[in-house]
Amino acid sequence: MFNCKVLKHSRPPEGLDLISIEWDTPRVVLAEAVTHRRSSDVFGDFELVYAERTTTQGMSKNSASSRAIPLWKIIKKAMDDTYVPQRFSSAGKGMQGAGWLEGKDHEIAVKNWLRLRDQAVVAALSLLNGKDCAETIQKAGLHLRFIRELEGLPAPDVSVHKQDVNRCLEPWLWVTQAVTATMDHWSNFFHLRCHRAAHPALRKLARMAFLAIRGSKPQQLARYQWHLPYDDGEAPFWAPNLATIWPGVALDDIHPRVRASAARCAWVSYENPDKEATQEACDNTFTKLVGSSPLHASPQEHQACPPPPSLFQAMPQYQSNLTGWLQARKLLPREAVKEYSPSDELVASWGPDLMEDGL
Repeated sequence: MFNCKVLKHSRPPEGLDLISIEWDTPRVVLAEAVTHRRSSDVFGDFELVYAERTTTQGMSKNSASSRAIPLWKIIKKAMDDTYVPQRFSSAGKGMQGAGWLEGKDHEIAVKNWLRLRDQAVVAALSLLNGKDCAETIQKAGLHLRFIRELEGLPAPDVSVHKQDVNRCLEPWLWVTQAVTATMDHWSNFFHLRCHRAAHPALRKLARMAFLAIRGSKPQQLARYQWHLPYDDGEAPFWAPNLATIWPGVALDDIHPRVRASAARCAWVSYENPDKEATQEACDNTFTKLVGSSPLHASPQEHQACPPPPSLFQAMPQYQSNLTGWLQARKLLPREAVKEYSPSDELVASWGPDLMEDGL
């Protein structure tokens, strides 16, 4: 079901509030949310380019990933907690439909929606098992007891990976997201998505988020006091010496609670932002995130602190999508690659992939 809560609402000495929200939303919203965004912002002579931001480039997010969650768990979610549109719009020209289905017409639409879900589950199980499961499932009945029995069977020799199979079930699934933005970008989001012309599911989510933020009480932060989602403690002070660390701070020098918050934001991908996890567990995840190549930098976009306003004038490279805030991601080496120059040998190795894709 729809859920929305404020994880952290922070107010700087001056400037824009920073708000992190966790919400549960239908996965269909993700497709809607990538529209109406700009590709870059320019600050003086310094350009920031954001390739993948939800709705506007100013919103940082981490989402529960279909690629990360086992198929059996995905199927159970699709069957136990199916997303069904609260109302179905009737067919018509344009993007918004010509009204709403009512009474028996709505009931028929719901039955067809669930029938399509059942067919998708059969197809997903067939892909996983490397054979047509339709007849077997038809005899046993498509219900969770039978699916749970299948879960204990040995893996087949030939099957399709969950990163492909799980996509079949996304229209019936909910997704958890952690989203962080400054109030200017939240305002733009609300302007676009609270409007009656927005997709109904995204409109409902936007209005819930607006009310959640309006009802939240911001925590006043001082300079270099950190906004940390999934951390309920007193905001820590940490003032890295930015003049000496560019283009990246030593990982061990990053404040441990900043590392822990980033790890928990990353765990949203597995629907488990465990607030009780040990610092050691958080550090292990953080090391994997920032020690990989390419860097997994998005979980470090949610942690930030208010620096002196003069910082960005002197060092514009530290500006980010969080207006007026120093973002943890900007402290990491290789957080944004400006030029990609693969070797000739690496490019040559792409040949089989391109041929298989028909390119």
